[in-house]
Amino acid sequence: MTYDNDKTPALGELCAEISAALTPARSQTEILHRQTQALDRLFSTVLDRYIGPKLENGQSLEYQLPLLLRVQRQCMDTAKAAETIAYMQGLAAKSFPPPPLAKNDEQTEGGQK
Repeated sequence: MTYDNDKTPALGELCAEISAALTPARSQTEILHRQTQALDRLFSTVLDRYIGPKLENGQSLEYQLPLLLRVQRQCMDTAKAAETIAYMQGLAAKSFPPPPLAKNDEQTEGGQK
């Protein structure tokens, strides 16, 4: 997602949005979803405001590029965590039959061998 330069959110606003995303919500997945959205906006803002103009002017990116890559990695890690939680909750919601009893199991035929 990219923004028009005049509509790009300020970094302070994005930091506040990330902090707000970490406040308690209805579920962990909601917190992670909000955090992913805020990090995506932060990534786009850093790209539009700080990386894009430097690329156009041929300037060095040695300080901004590592920041951009850290934001991108955190966004991906957050999205993966949300998907893992959703997957595990889906498994927990399913009811699986108990495993079959072994022939010599004590529970077979009322505990008699």
